[in-house]
Amino acid sequence: MKGKIIGAAAAAGLVLGGAIPGGEPEHPFGGKVEVRLLPGYHLACVEYRGDFQGNDEIYDIILEPLLAWAIPDGLWDFPGRTKMILIYPDDPETIPRDRQRLWLGITVPEGTEVPEGLSIRRTEPGEYAVGSFEVAAEEFGRAWGYLLGEWIPKNGYTPAEGYSFEIKKNDSDAHPEKKHQVDICVPVRRAE
Repeated sequence: MKGKIIGAAAAAGLVLGGAIPGGEPEHPFGGKVEVRLLPGYHLACVEYRGDFQGNDEIYDIILEPLLAWAIPDGLWDFPGRTKMILIYPDDPETIPRDRQRLWLGITVPEGTEVPEGLSIRRTEPGEYAVGSFEVAAEEFGRAWGYLLGEWIPKNGYTPAEGYSFEIKKNDSDAHPEKKHQVDICVPVRRAE
């Protein structure tokens, strides 16, 4: 798994910003980065396989079957109690772009049953480096690269087993600059 995470950072681009004397490395994404203990999230997911990089419209298309089920069942309250979580389980260095998977999920109560075409997945509870960023669509790769390639190693951590994911916190279409407010979450452990 460590190779998968580092591979994603390499694909995203690692060199960003300088250091602020006596402080956290500078980055252009607003917000902050900190290590937090996160719960495991229970998710109803739709899977997409294909080239989703740089294709913003695909996310709305992927979300449609999830919303068609969640809204009538009273499970959609975004950005209120419902969290939207995106997991990219494949290593971009070894899996061709047209075969990479994206799991787009929403938090649902334990025991929720989903219709055909959706699946239940769960993120693992544990320590995560969480970058709370505000990014334009084209900045996601740089934000991931900053977190994985700069912040984590410079703060004495290394990626741990488990999937990294994004927690989407806003409707970017409603943002005045069309920016995405997102927590990028990477499982970590103290470096040896």
